[in-house]
Amino acid sequence: MKILKETSSICPKCYKKIPAQIYENKSAVYMKKICAEHGNFDVLLEKDAWVYKQLMNRINPLHKGSFNNMMVAVTHACNLKCKVCYLPGRNSPDPSLEEMKKTIDDFAGWQIRLSGGEPTLREDLHELVHFICQKGKVPVLVTNGLKLADINYVKRLKAAGLQYVHFSLNGLNDQVYININSKKLLGIKLKALKNLEKEKMNVRLSMTMVKGINEKEFKKIYHFCLRNSHFIHSLRVRPEVPLGRYIGAQQIYLSDIANIVAKTVGVDMETLVRHSLSHEKQFPNPLGVEPLRYSHLPCQVNIKLASLLFDALRGGKNSSLSYNRIKIILRVLSGIGLTSLLIVLLEKIKGRSPLAKFYIFIRHWPDKARVDLDEINRCNSAHMVSQTGEVIPYCLGMILNGNKLLL
Repeated sequence: MKILKETSSICPKCYKKIPAQIYENKSAVYMKKICAEHGNFDVLLEKDAWVYKQLMNRINPLHKGSFNNMMVAVTHACNLKCKVCYLPGRNSPDPSLEEMKKTIDDFAGWQIRLSGGEPTLREDLHELVHFICQKGKVPVLVTNGLKLADINYVKRLKAAGLQYVHFSLNGLNDQVYININSKKLLGIKLKALKNLEKEKMNVRLSMTMVKGINEKEFKKIYHFCLRNSHFIHSLRVRPEVPLGRYIGAQQIYLSDIANIVAKTVGVDMETLVRHSLSHEKQFPNPLGVEPLRYSHLPCQVNIKLASLLFDALRGGKNSSLSYNRIKIILRVLSGIGLTSLLIVLLEKIKGRSPLAKFYIFIRHWPDKARVDLDEINRCNSAHMVSQTGEVIPYCLGMILNGNKLLL
């Protein structure tokens, strides 16, 4: 057993802050902590110690990140009864429009993510979108997409200033939605995406991966993104974790998702992880100033697809250069088809290839048993606590949601 760090965590029973120790044992990484009232807890943090040591603790633990985006749950109401939900409580009162405006006005970051529940159930959502734009910030709608199947509703949000949508898509067959979301949803979601395409919205697809239910859907969604990269600019994939309402009997770890993504794209996992660490991410800043620079955070792997594929074409681990090139080309071709590939190449010649700006984001949120408070304080995403308007790290907000006394 090798001790990797001393840190602090919370007791998963009483939520009190307690000391914790992170250690490596047999190529895996664990957290051990002791609560004076509830005893010892020993949990697996990551199955692959190499992945953990590459991605975690790369910055001074005393460094506290600054928030550049904030998640605001505009309502606790929802038009679905999903078996997986990070914020399943429906009885909490919704924040008033004025309360949200004050918190948004005081927030120093540039992006406001409007979530729920389901944010489109809020009747004054368009007014909030317009207010955010007036303040020089960027509104982002985080949605299940059902109401976006109404083209007039999409046009109303666009007229208010909305340009960016994070759209939940857990698969491309209805059995996945029955298993995760309790009903068939594929048809209405595809109709909503078509409306977003018509209105030239910028879309990020967000997939929640549930063990034994939809891991194989990632490849289909990835290919769907490649074929539609003219309006789908990124794909985020995250695992279901024990927060709120969940159904998975087994954990999916960051290395599990990285393996799935690497295999789908056509590279090995080490290449994928090293790509994320070596490419300093620069994103266009909607405020029109210098590009945003995102330092590495421990819960994520960021992939700029074009750069990754270019690096892989130059040679991959344990494979000849020519073989690797053929493998990458065939994987891209099988994903988007010959006609779409020719269109992409033509757009690249014209200097406006959408795939050149396509990202894949792997996220892995901690739960109350696995939270490392030193790491979570580096989070650049904030969460507005509905009851108080307080702004705290996003993942911590999700975890503390399980203990109403703390919120």
